[in-house]
Amino acid sequence: MNITSGLYVDFADLIVGQKMLTKFGDGTGVVASSVTGNINESWGFKNNTDITTFNELGLFTNVTKISNGEYAFYGCTNL
Repeated sequence: MNITSGLYVDFADLIVGQKMLTKFGDGTGVVASSVTGNINESWGFKNNTDITTFNELGLFTNVTKISNGEYAFYGCTNL
């Protein structure tokens, strides 16, 4: 969905969507350009076996790094 304030992301995975809305949501959804910085353990993905997909990751062009490499998504065995 493209709104005047930017590209809103529709997440295929409900858990990823909930976590992203909590961290970056504007009350309507998540604007891709508003997601900035480094993905790290504070994003809440670590050890979450309910996450099965995060295909939308490539839309977040302002994400500069996945911090701690394997630890940001550590334990996401169904991802």
